[in-house]
Amino acid sequence: MFNDDGFTRQNVSIPLTFYIIGSDYNFYPVNVGGYSSNGSIELMNGFEPDGFWDLGSGLTEFDCDGIQPEGICYNGTASTGSGWSSGLGIQTYITFNFRFSQPYGNEILFCIDSAGYGGDYDWLFEEPSPAFQGPYCYTVMYWYPQPPVFTNCPPVPLVSNYANGFQYDFNAYSPDYGINDFNMVTGPGTINSANGVWTFNTDISEAGDVYIVTVGVADAGHPNEYDTCSFTVNIASAAGDVNGDMKVNILDVVALISYLYRDGARPAHFYHANVDADWTLNLLDVIQLLNYLYKGGSIIERNIKDDYALRKGSYWKYERFRRDENITDTVTVTVTDYGMLRYQYPDTTIFRQFDIINEMIYIGSYTPFEFVYDMPVTVGEKWIVQDTGYYMIDSVALIQALYDLPVGYIEDNYKIIRKLSAEQLAPVDLYREEWFAPGYGMVRLHIWNGEPIDDYDESWDLIQYGPVSVKSAAGD
Repeated sequence: MFNDDGFTRQNVSIPLTFYIIGSDYNFYPVNVGGYSSNGSIELMNGFEPDGFWDLGSGLTEFDCDGIQPEGICYNGTASTGSGWSSGLGIQTYITFNFRFSQPYGNEILFCIDSAGYGGDYDWLFEEPSPAFQGPYCYTVMYWYPQPPVFTNCPPVPLVSNYANGFQYDFNAYSPDYGINDFNMVTGPGTINSANGVWTFNTDISEAGDVYIVTVGVADAGHPNEYDTCSFTVNIASAAGDVNGDMKVNILDVVALISYLYRDGARPAHFYHANVDADWTLNLLDVIQLLNYLYKGGSIIERNIKDDYALRKGSYWKYERFRRDENITDTVTVTVTDYGMLRYQYPDTTIFRQFDIINEMIYIGSYTPFEFVYDMPVTVGEKWIVQDTGYYMIDSVALIQALYDLPVGYIEDNYKIIRKLSAEQLAPVDLYREEWFAPGYGMVRLHIWNGEPIDDYDESWDLIQYGPVSVKSAAGD
């Protein structure tokens, strides 16, 4: 692109769409360590963070789900005296890296065009505004080299339980006798690039889940030309396994009764004991479990992803109030892929990774993770997390459910207050007060930088929620 008309641009919005004409073949992003959630988009020569746009810049993704068309919008805003100066000549500012899935010797027509996604995501160059004049289409032909081909892509779903996890040894034939280089495309797990062994170390948080996994194989000398293999992973349900022995039988009924009425041991896992999914352990769970075992009834498979809706496509929309600037805006948090959250702010987009380990949720873009959650917690209970490796060094988190707190139309909420301290890293404590509703996740958040008082620094209130439904397991 170039800006040579004598005007310094202080606002820019570049919404684009990518698609293929007249073909069922698809294209996929190539991770080059860029700024998008999948690392495929590079920003440079002033379009990167801390470049031209001193008031903020960022990428917003639209339907970037591996199914065309794919959409992206770049936004940049600069203050007076800053921005994209005229007279720099033609330069590369944004690079998109894709690979194409098509048979050897075939050709496709790949197109890029301007788009309009509404609001701040419509086409904008500060006046005079040039037109994109698209679409621009390019013929892509796959001619050399012919990539390796998978010879044992799983023909049926892979099935295991959360305790054993998965391991699968992929093989591939290379027509050019090259060195096979295996890689992950989408989904959970890791694959050994040299020998093709895919491993997915599951834990209790994945019980009952189903995933679509795609792996690829290329000639080591031509990494962007490769074959793919997609398969389904089914993790066996653990609903009803109260005592944690990986079985569901009368012993689980006995264990639940003992816990409820005889001061017996806690269930190995709250979600697997709460078989009627009402977020409370009581006699109704005993009755439902008995009906499942002996009368062909059903029980509901749940895990922490249902309380936080951490499944792909789920989202929360918040009204955010920033007291220091007296600004009210909206923030949307969306699960975009396995282990990835997108925080859509009015002026930028931030991606945070998340991991779930034994029903503890770790959220952040790096280690140490920024937030740690646990669900559910009964009013009056508390726990301390110290030096977990996911908090800051020498940090302590005291977390306690204080009392039920109804919020609007959402019933049976409770409030958790946390005090975080990092003795060697911060002069003050960070207090976070969070209100939760089982099945919704976080409904309100207050943040103080220091001792909590009425004038909190920032608050978030849930105004829209798009969950993924829980699953039901029927008896034989």
